Amino acid sequence: TVRDAPYGALQRVLVDEFQDTDPVQGEILERLTGEAFPSGRLFLVGDAKQSIYRFRGARPEIFEEFRARFPESGRLSLTENFRSVPGILDFVNALFADTFEDPDAALVPVVGPVPDHDQPVVEFLWATESEGAAKSSNSSAHDRRELEARWLARRLRQRLDAGWMVRDRQAREVRRAHPGDVAFLFRAMTDVGPYESALVEEGFDYHVLGGSAFYAQQEVHDLINVLSVIEDPLDAVALAGTLRSPFFCLSDDGLYWLSTARHDLVEGLQDADAIAQLSERDRRHACRARDLLSQWRGLKDRVAIAALVDRVLDESGYEAALLGEFLGDRKRANARKLVRLARQFDQQGGFTLAAFVARLRADLKRPPREEQAATTDEQGTSVRLMSIHQAKGLEFPIVVIPDLNRKPAADLGAVAFDPTLGPLVRRGKDRAAEPGTSATGDDTADAGSRESLGWLAYQALERHHDEREALRLFYVATTRARDALILSAGLGPSEQPKSPAMCLLEGRFDRQTGRCLASLPEGWRPPIIHVTRDVLDPAPSPSPSSGRTRTRGGRIPLFEVAEAIDRSPVAGVVTAPAAPRRPGIVDLDPAWGLAPTSARLDRLVRAILAESRAWNPRALARAATQAARWHDPLAPTSRVDEAIACLKPWIGGRIGQDVAGSEATERGVAWTITWPPDAVDSTVFRGVADLVTKDRQGELQVLLFSIAGASESRERLRLLLSARAAESLGLGRVRRGWRIRLGPGRGLSGEECFDAAAIDAAVRETLDTPSA
Repeated sequence: TVRDAPYGALQRVLVDEFQDTDPVQGEILERLTGEAFPSGRLFLVGDAKQSIYRFRGARPEIFEEFRARFPESGRLSLTENFRSVPGILDFVNALFADTFEDPDAALVPVVGPVPDHDQPVVEFLWATESEGAAKSSNSSAHDRRELEARWLARRLRQRLDAGWMVRDRQAREVRRAHPGDVAFLFRAMTDVGPYESALVEEGFDYHVLGGSAFYAQQEVHDLINVLSVIEDPLDAVALAGTLRSPFFCLSDDGLYWLSTARHDLVEGLQDADAIAQLSERDRRHACRARDLLSQWRGLKDRVAIAALVDRVLDESGYEAALLGEFLGDRKRANARKLVRLARQFDQQGGFTLAAFVARLRADLKRPPREEQAATTDEQGTSVRLMSIHQAKGLEFPIVVIPDLNRKPAADLGAVAFDPTLGPLVRRGKDRAAEPGTSATGDDTADAGSRESLGWLAYQALERHHDEREALRLFYVATTRARDALILSAGLGPSEQPKSPAMCLLEGRFDRQTGRCLASLPEGWRPPIIHVTRDVLDPAPSPSPSSGRTRTRGGRIPLFEVAEAIDRSPVAGVVTAPAAPRRPGIVDLDPAWGLAPTSARLDRLVRAILAESRAWNPRALARAATQAARWHDPLAPTSRVDEAIACLKPWIGGRIGQDVAGSEATERGVAWTITWPPDAVDSTVFRGVADLVTKDRQGELQVLLFSIAGASESRERLRLLLSARAAESLGLGRVRRGWRIRLGPGRGLSGEECFDAAAIDAAVRETLDTPSA
């Protein structure tokens, strides 16, 4: 080990970012260097003011303890700042002068101010309601953020349009700023939505780094919907979302008629050719959706998941549709990112599309920290939104620190361990039965009598540490700015600050004028700060036509959308529909018309039948469990047991013995037949023969399995066409066909006549019975 290495093997030890060290790391480092660490063997670099990883165990006290053990000659303060202009450093020095215990911590600018730019580089923006509007003190935190976000977006638009000058590091010259120079730095990423909406309203492209923004994007929802439909054709909700999305662009009227003209949306899509109420446009889109979905469904178990997603994007034209939308490049990049996620899923091996869809659905409910795909680099043109932690070590020409009055989270949980106080347990919150507890739920009056002294001490220590780290976060955020810094909050003039950052700001500066209130050491320049009190334009004059005006960013207000809907004629019911046309394609899926639960049972049964070992009665349960794991990972145990109960009587009987003893058994034989074969208006039928095998006499037979509720006419047609298809596929001439009914009312029926007349009759019966 490193510890056991000879003393001379480690001549020097260098540790960067030492302020983020936890106690275990500190002890390891001390053991590595031994007693000689103050004599030049150990070299540490860090800044205790930038210790912001307490949630990972980092303790800035460790930095201070190690620093104090070094001799005075071994300590060097790095105060020269090569990033920020003097105006920003003047503000940072004045703001934090009394916060950190380091008298030599004043930052010294190395670069000069932006040439020919005499405006203040630090700006306060306090968003408040206009005169006559509701008092901001009565509004919710979300309302305040929405107002603040609108102010910020409007202010950015004003400054950028007026010619905001920044330094270009690469070109070494001053240039006009663009949106890509702006970075919003957040204390937490849980309330970014209002700022995104406000930026869009002003026509800004933006990019959210970190958080769970990826799974909140509509294009991601669209792709998850289409993959869900490919995996489960009976998922009507996902199908509706897929048809209405840019994948297939079906209108609301078209979606309505597909859902109501037949038994359900799934059946309506399959029979879209024959639904007279559909417009020609919707009919084309519906038929295209039906054909593509069926085509992709046929590939799902034959190609890698990433290859399937890639093919879906290529063949659907979805990416081209996204590029025509606002933030089109970003949306297309998000869609392509899903291909990369699928490729990573493929690399784990052994997973099906069903498992991938289940994973995506779970991520929708509890989004992981997955950021949107990047479409811009450091020199891009989109506003960046990120957490302060992500911005650590970076710099941006223009930094905006919004939501400055946000209070830090204070949930300590119920159990804790403190190195000094030891293990601690918080008393339960349900104290209704305790004497002296207020019925109103006010537990502040006698909190001391409800919690142990140890917990109260721990609570006070944690509050102190949280407040100190909040100030260090504030320091890190302010020092990311290169040429301009904006601090903002939804805070009225008479409202009291709540967050540690706002309390510090309130104590050092006059919020309304920007004047520094603190006494500064001799030689320090007082910072110059601009305070923005009003950025929202007055209400526009109503136009003669509509009485209202569109927003500046190009977004259509909801009232205009509502008025457009009111004025739009609704496609009426066709009172005398034309004679229904013969459908171009019919999918004889045995799960057609079944309830979702029954349909999933049907697919599970068919997956079990495809397992060769399932025909051994002793191995049936194991084969069923394996099939469920592969084809329906979320199937409950009760569904697997039900499938086993349906199959067991047949697998253990004569039919099962014939199948088990046959050396020539084909399972899941997919076929496509055009009928009538030579007619101009013929229909393409698709289906699957569950088993094609030989009986004890060596004659070929077809076996179909149907669960209770399956359509009699469709299943009989599937049996007749399966026999016909077996011969055309070169399997031989079928002598007999059996349809086996599983579950309640189980039974067996056979067919021996597979001629054209029998098939014609079965086709007519199936196509002429809408509810068949």
